[in-house]
Amino acid sequence: MEIENDPRLPGKSLVTISFDGKVNFFNVETESLVQYPSIVPPTANVINKIFAYSADKIYISGMTGATGALYNPKTNTASSFALGQADSIHSWNGRVYFGVYPDGSIQTLDPDTEPTGPVTKIFTLGNEQDRIHAMTDGGGKLFIGNIATYGRLGGALTVYDGQSYKVFRNVVENQSVIGLAYKDGKVYGSTTIYGGLGSTPAANEAKIFVWDPVREAKTQETGLQIDGLGKPEHIGELTVGPKDGYIWGASKGFVFALDPRTLKVVKSVEVVKNPAMGAWNSIHLEWSKSGFLYANIGNELYVIDPVTLKYKFIVNTVSFTLGKDGDIYFPRGITGRCWPRSG
Repeated sequence: MEIENDPRLPGKSLVTISFDGKVNFFNVETESLVQYPSIVPPTANVINKIFAYSADKIYISGMTGATGALYNPKTNTASSFALGQADSIHSWNGRVYFGVYPDGSIQTLDPDTEPTGPVTKIFTLGNEQDRIHAMTDGGGKLFIGNIATYGRLGGALTVYDGQSYKVFRNVVENQSVIGLAYKDGKVYGSTTIYGGLGSTPAANEAKIFVWDPVREAKTQETGLQIDGLGKPEHIGELTVGPKDGYIWGASKGFVFALDPRTLKVVKSVEVVKNPAMGAWNSIHLEWSKSGFLYANIGNELYVIDPVTLKYKFIVNTVSFTLGKDGDIYFPRGITGRCWPRSG
């Protein structure tokens, strides 16, 4: 189209709208880009992930937007900053890391000197990976769990040492990595049989695996044996029990603990029957300072006593974090998620 009264845009320009709502004019004659702010009033972004870094810093990512937020519980104030859709947030070596979709990149900021960025892109995974659903660290390395891109199977485990990174695809053949935990020099991972949107699963059962960072090789792989569970299509987030040292995880409505040596189920409890689950749902888990396990299963948040396995429903939500002050922070209401429905 042709734009009147703007000398920067002679003749015809190609007009598009970018991810953050700006109207972009690429002028054919000058081969330059001119941006206009959106004329549509903004609406609140859908909250995707919430991560408590410190007592005064809680980072929040949005879904299908280009804005993140930093919330200060002490002052009850928030500020926004440029951030794509971060499907995972993790802190390591004094920095906060974001796994950003759709380009499958790892981005970071220094929360102490530049709490709202600018966010720096460190690297893009490549290797047909575009969704990052898990991060953990240990032994001086950051471990990243990936889901393959559209129409593809074969997620990956990515290892970053602060200088360079390696992408290990198909650690479990044709499956994606959605849960990670580190204990005693080993990485424990969990998978989903699903790949990117539009792909067709080639496996019928998700797996638990163990990765040796020194040998850069998988050393164990097994299914999950729990009465009543059957063969799960996905096994969610993993975490190390702070008191018992077990590898805790969740699948469908079950929460379980594994012996880290044998990968055998030590204990389990069915918290909710037939929860609303997506194929990539990692069932977020967090431990409180008092030793209780909080589990966001589908759209429901529960607290579980790891000794007695008694549990209690708390609230309906799609995301949460435990603040350093002991409070629970979560978005109000139930919002939609862009992922294939499992089962």
